[in-house]
Amino acid sequence: MFDVGVAELIQGPEIDRRRNAITLTTHYHRSFGDFQVYFEPVPNKDYVYMIKTFYPRSFVR
Repeated sequence: MFDVGVAELIQGPEIDRRRNAITLTTHYHRSFGDFQVYFEPVPNKDYVYMIKTFYPRSFVR
């Protein structure tokens, strides 16, 4: 599920480091927590992601 080596970055005391943080609006925070959206890396841009969903466009508000 995770990339190689990422487990060491998010285990134990490393979990609360700023480098592991993301900022989301309340709507996207809830949607991410409910597994309604996911992040897909933008090619050739470090630390930039598109917010995607599995739902058909007609269901997305």
